[in-house]
This record gives sequence, C-alpha cells and structure tokens, in this order.
Amino acid sequence: MPHPMGGCWAKLERAKSTVAELEKSITDYLKPGSPHFTITSGHFNQFTEFGYTVAGKPLPLSFAVMAGEVLHHLRSALDYALWALASQKIEPGRDLQFPLCDNPSDFQEKLRRKSFKGISEQGRALIEQLQPYNSQPDPHLSTFKALSEYNNIDKHRLLLVVSAAAQIGNTIKLGDDGKATGPTVIKGFGPPDEVMVTEEGTRVFTIYFDGPHPHANAQMEIKLKAYFAPVPHILPKVEFISGLQLLCANVEDALKRLQALFDREFPPMG
Repeated sequence: MPHPMGGCWAKLERAKSTVAELEKSITDYLKPGSPHFTITSGHFNQFTEFGYTVAGKPLPLSFAVMAGEVLHHLRSALDYALWALASQKIEPGRDLQFPLCDNPSDFQEKLRRKSFKGISEQGRALIEQLQPYNSQPDPHLSTFKALSEYNNIDKHRLLLVVSAAAQIGNTIKLGDDGKATGPTVIKGFGPPDEVMVTEEGTRVFTIYFDGPHPHANAQMEIKLKAYFAPVPHILPKVEFISGLQLLCANVEDALKRLQALFDREFPPMG
C-alpha cells in the first residue's frame, strides 16, 4: 500500500522534472548567437563612448505556463502533506490548505479553523516553523513567501517572465581598427549591472573616452538570463530557473520533515 504521503513526493518529482525541461528550453533560447536576440556594438555621443546594446522579444508564454505548473505542484505537495496528517484522525474539510502566513496572528487565525482539528500539537509547531514570517533575515525574501505569491498570481493571470536580463562577462578586450594616431584614454566605465532587455534595445555597458576616438573598440561577452518580474512592494526580481530550483529544494526539505513527523505519530502497523 502506498505511503499516505506518496502523492506529495509524486507532485514534487513532477515539479522538478518540469524545471529541468524548462532549464533546457531557456538555455537553448538564450544561448550565444540566439536568433531571438540582437547584440550590437558601436560608438555613441560623437565617438566619445563605445558600448553594447541588446534587443529581444519577451520569452514565449509557454515558459510562464510551465512555471505555473511547477508552482501548482509544489503548493499542492504541501497541501497533500497536511491532508495526510489530518486524515489519520478525522475526515478533513475541503478547505484544508497548508498555511503560508506573513505574520503570527494570521497563522493563529488559521489554526482556529475546524479544518486543523486533526493536526497534533507537534504538527502545528512544525508547520509554524515553516511559515514565511519565521524566515531570516527578511520574511519577505522567504522562498515560501515567493511560492505563495507566485501561485496566487498564476491562479488569475500568467506570471510575468521578463524577456531577459543582460550583463557583461568577466573579460573586456580593448582594441582599435589599426588607424588610431594616438593613445586611447579611458575616462570611465558604465556600471556592470544587469539591465532588462527590451524590443527597442537596451544599452548593456559603456566605455567613456576622454574625447572622440572613432577607431577604438572593445570586445566583451554578453550573458543573458531570464527572470520573474518583481511583484511591487512584495517580491524583488528573481532569477527564473534558480528561483524555481530553490523552491523545489525548500519544499523537498519541508516534506522530509513532515514525513518524519508523520512516521513518528503514525508508525506502520505490524
């Protein structure tokens, strides 16, 4: 007979396999030389600047749909675990749901509902340990906070997946076209921060010269990554694949702790 928490693990494995599929698809979509993005370099501001610009379209909507499936499976895995614990003592209500709360008062309110009657004191204590408000150093950066918010968004609309963010690599090779008549003096560099790619084109990095230098140039690697767009006042920008992988890892850790509790409270007969 399958373990009562078997469905939790099946949901988690499905989520992990979907993330692996997504990672392969996104890596291929963003790979160097991708036809989906145009990377150009050139002079600006009367030859006193040299920079790289990246233009590209938003990621396919199918990526957002697959991310929504991952979030649903992970959220369901936690709900399944709560059901498994409660159903050993009572017939759980249809409103049973694993709580993911921002503050202790919300958690206590959920515990007062009838659907939690089948959960032991030890179970309630463990579930409280897993709450976003117990995350350090910032509860708003909790992976379970992200899981709750993203999953709620996906119930009503597609998750907004930023087309890509571009950033220079670790090496810049300066040079010229062989026609320079004097030294090229660099006055400064633009910030190496990631920038959001737009269809119109976004300047990724700029080198500032002390004057016009039409023969100077530079070669550099441009890296592309996919991100979840920030949720205003709630969540920052989160890298797409590593964010989903972290959610899977944290749900897996929670399930291990919940199953250990289950096996202690309800050891197999015989």
